[in-house]
Amino acid sequence: MTMRSNQSPRAHAAGVLGRGAGLLLVLLVSTAASIGIWRFVTRSAAGTAPPVVEAYPLRVTDPRVRQPLPGTTRTAGYLVLENLGPEALVLVAAESPLLGRIEIHETLKSGDRVRMERIDQLVLPAGGAVTLEPGGKHLMIFGVTAPLPAEISITFRLLSGKEQAIPFRTFGVTES
Repeated sequence: MTMRSNQSPRAHAAGVLGRGAGLLLVLLVSTAASIGIWRFVTRSAAGTAPPVVEAYPLRVTDPRVRQPLPGTTRTAGYLVLENLGPEALVLVAAESPLLGRIEIHETLKSGDRVRMERIDQLVLPAGGAVTLEPGGKHLMIFGVTAPLPAEISITFRLLSGKEQAIPFRTFGVTES
């Protein structure tokens, strides 16, 4: 980088170091993420990739909870759970201090009838993924007494005893 004639040596040095430090930071972050030592959360804006939370061996993509319909105290949560490890993981509980009871449910269709059934354990196969989505498996949330804040934390507990808090974004009734 060439120093401009109207630039002080201090400003020139800061510009050179600033660019070098920025490049170094990008390289360090990229390397840490690629070798799996960085646990990270990304936030998404409209039209970008969904948020991801990773804490080996569990990766969670696009965790979100719908605001309850007016006058109701129930709602649902959705996300994709990926097991990056070599052994199956078993999700046995989900809880949050801001919410009442949280259960894992599955929507079952039989002819023209639709019903929900509670699932006591959700198995995440080694190297596999399970999607919790509208019309399928989902988190059923009971006892919501007020509008939810923009983000809430839900803690997942595995059969192994390991717990992981996951930040969920909330979204309106008409959004997805």
